Amino acid sequence: MTADDDSPREHWTAAYRTDPLVFYETEGPIFNNPELTRQEVDLVQAAARRLGTSITSPILDLACGPGRHGRLLARRGQRVVGLDLSVGLLGIASAIAASEPRPRRPPAWVCADLQGPPFVPASFESALLLGKSFGFFSERRNRRILERVERSLRPGGFFGFDLPDREPYLASIRPVESEERTRANGEKLVSEFRSRWRAETRRLEVHERHVLAATDEVLWDGGWDVRLYDADELAEILAAAGFARIDVRRARLVEAQGAKGDVLVAGAMKPAEA
Repeated sequence: MTADDDSPREHWTAAYRTDPLVFYETEGPIFNNPELTRQEVDLVQAAARRLGTSITSPILDLACGPGRHGRLLARRGQRVVGLDLSVGLLGIASAIAASEPRPRRPPAWVCADLQGPPFVPASFESALLLGKSFGFFSERRNRRILERVERSLRPGGFFGFDLPDREPYLASIRPVESEERTRANGEKLVSEFRSRWRAETRRLEVHERHVLAATDEVLWDGGWDVRLYDADELAEILAAAGFARIDVRRARLVEAQGAKGDVLVAGAMKPAEA
């Protein structure tokens, strides 16, 4: 695979559209971790402040999954539109939101593809892409996504996101990792992850296999890959997408149960009108 290959293995459109509960339960320590969610939001808020701005409404919460960041922002009084490709994960987001105290402005959930038709131009003050959800496409498509985000912001709007800090992240990855979890229905789910770093493309390839312990039924067996960036590369792709002032800092998530703790936190501004 080359850096501009437009056909990386896209595991979101396969397994987690078919059975989003596999994804939700496998990533449970992340999705059900309020402290981790708060830290991620607060880190991008700090990036916004370093650029002399703040996360303000209306906010576009990209690849929102079960909506943990959008629900937190709504509880803080913000107006949020959460966007995700998975109808199932958006259903989980809606169900969780309905079980919580209703904020003054509940989030709106929209099923759409980051790579699909353009967002409404200049319709958001802020956009967020949290939970290390960037880099899962080719270099060209990753840049196009950033370009679409830039166009969706109003002049002077803020974009914040996080992703793994490449070198410490790779140092923490083992070639083979396994774990066992109990599903909501009481079944035991055994998961195995096989990882391989491709230095020539700067992509991490991961193969996942999720099996029910009692019956050996395979719920998902497939692969995906992600482009990992360092701080300079991240600043470069943001600038190429049209963003002006850019702030990229290293950070460590303190209570990152189930997550790799070393991250890059990026903040970027859409140029203001002349």
